[in-house]
Amino acid sequence: MHKEIELLGALHIAISILYTLVFSAIYAVLFSKGFFSGEESSANIQLVIFAVVGVFLLLFAISGVTAALGIIRGRPWAQMMILILGCLDLICVPLGTALGIYTIWIFMHSEKSGLKMTKDESGDSKMVIGKQNSSVEMGMPLPGKKAQL
Repeated sequence: MHKEIELLGALHIAISILYTLVFSAIYAVLFSKGFFSGEESSANIQLVIFAVVGVFLLLFAISGVTAALGIIRGRPWAQMMILILGCLDLICVPLGTALGIYTIWIFMHSEKSGLKMTKDESGDSKMVIGKQNSSVEMGMPLPGKKAQL
């Protein structure tokens, strides 16, 4: 399971790099086509549209890299963040959809495979891969089970 988590993090970093390249291409098109067409109103409309889409893609890429590095390093907050990003990736057909499905699949099987939260001596939570006795499940408990603290 540890290799699957590392692969998931690497895939999220790769898709974030792809989003950054798309962001760069949007701005290349913006500055080449919009401003050289000669129509000022056309350039202004394109500026607003490309700016909104570009900023969204850039923020999505930055959050993807942050979540991927967090999940690779075993940070407890990264699991929820990468799961949310995986759900948002479902919209981006076809690569984002595949990555979103894989992300959801990994975390659906995390209980069986041993992706757990533990608390160390200092009281800090840490994500651990592998079955351990003193662990706390991440996320919401299953119906009929109480979460252990």
